Amino acid sequence: MLAAGLMLTGCAGGTDDGTASGGAAATSEADGGQAPDQGSGGKDTGSGDGDRWCDAVQAFSTSMDPLFTESAGKAELDQARTRLKELKAAAPAEIKSDVTTLGEFYAAVIDASGKSMPEDPAAWARVGQTTEGLKTAMPPVSDYTMKRCPEFDGQLPTGQ
Repeated sequence: MLAAGLMLTGCAGGTDDGTASGGAAATSEADGGQAPDQGSGGKDTGSGDGDRWCDAVQAFSTSMDPLFTESAGKAELDQARTRLKELKAAAPAEIKSDVTTLGEFYAAVIDASGKSMPEDPAAWARVGQTTEGLKTAMPPVSDYTMKRCPEFDGQLPTGQ
């Protein structure tokens, strides 16, 4: 369930064979369907929000990786919590509420990390409860990330 949530939100890598899990991203109506110029060095450099967001997504994704190992400890959990705060702070206005919803899910994942369901059923119940929000929050966040962070192209789902 946790890996599925990571894939759904667009903050994790692709499938095992390195391919994208869904094809090309849809463009939003907010910018008339225009993706940033991917030939200009990668990130959307229009307002700076793209750079900040892309950096925050990368840092958060990297901080989550250790949580799926048996050796994850307090330092890794604290790092993931810090990166989650940074991710929410970096969220541009057009996806801020969706990122807040995803943040609830990720906070639950972080809190349940390293615990078994019998050991902490409340933490795992919270993960389950927050998973519902992924259905509506994931597509706009994934689409925004695909458009603003072309270096992630081929790694993120389309949000479908």
